[in-house]
Amino acid sequence: MFTSWYLEWRKVFKAHLRIKQQCDEQAIRDAKEASLSPEFVELVRYFVAVEGVTPIMARYLRLTPSGWSKHIAKFLVKWNAEEINHARALMAACGECAEGSSLPTVDQAYRRAKSLSRPYLLVKVTTYDVLSSYALGFFFLPVHMTFGALSETITRFGYWVLEEHSDCPVFKNLVRKIVVDESGHLATYLRAARLLCRFAPIRIFVDLLVRKVYSPVGVTIMPKGEPGKIVRALFLGKEERLKSELKRKFDGLLSDKTIKVIVGKTIALGQVKAQTA
Repeated sequence: MFTSWYLEWRKVFKAHLRIKQQCDEQAIRDAKEASLSPEFVELVRYFVAVEGVTPIMARYLRLTPSGWSKHIAKFLVKWNAEEINHARALMAACGECAEGSSLPTVDQAYRRAKSLSRPYLLVKVTTYDVLSSYALGFFFLPVHMTFGALSETITRFGYWVLEEHSDCPVFKNLVRKIVVDESGHLATYLRAARLLCRFAPIRIFVDLLVRKVYSPVGVTIMPKGEPGKIVRALFLGKEERLKSELKRKFDGLLSDKTIKVIVGKTIALGQVKAQTA
């Protein structure tokens, strides 16, 4: 039984390593031709921050049980490289190429993401997560894979809506390529989560933990007000669509009650900020 499970587990990550990245150097060069309004650039910069802080996340994950798994560790290296490339491409689309550089470098994307986020909180959150991972032990793996799948699902949803809001063909093409990469990450996280949560006690534990501690993507690292602004621009009025996407992806993994809480926390963020603005 364990042998067949392990072979399936290994297959999940080997499959992702064979997928070719869509947002490559050519896609980043093409992104420089995008023409975006200043208001739209502000929305895009949120995604630059979320994608660009990946190196910090990848570093802390190496210290957790996920980093001790050779299959997850290899996946995280590729995931990190692809996410930072997304940040570089989005910076190029926003016209943020450093003087003397034809394209944003990895280091420039990382520094730009740090400037858009709250580095102190990011370090605090990641340190807390590392310590929590030791307390959870093996249970950290299904928790990490499930939270990873959730983040990728909601980020991909945000990209879909961002594309709908854009009237620039070059930017639309870039977003479609990023979405393909994100879909590969999502498929890997989700398949791994389903394998780890195959046993009911683990699935129940993960479902309860997600319901209790989930927070919308970027909330813990972004300046106050920024996540609410993004939610108002991209998610308000699309609650049922988001809920439907989460139910479709997490059917049998997360309960309807937990999915309702996830959508509620996401939408409430924008509503609260809108009322207090």
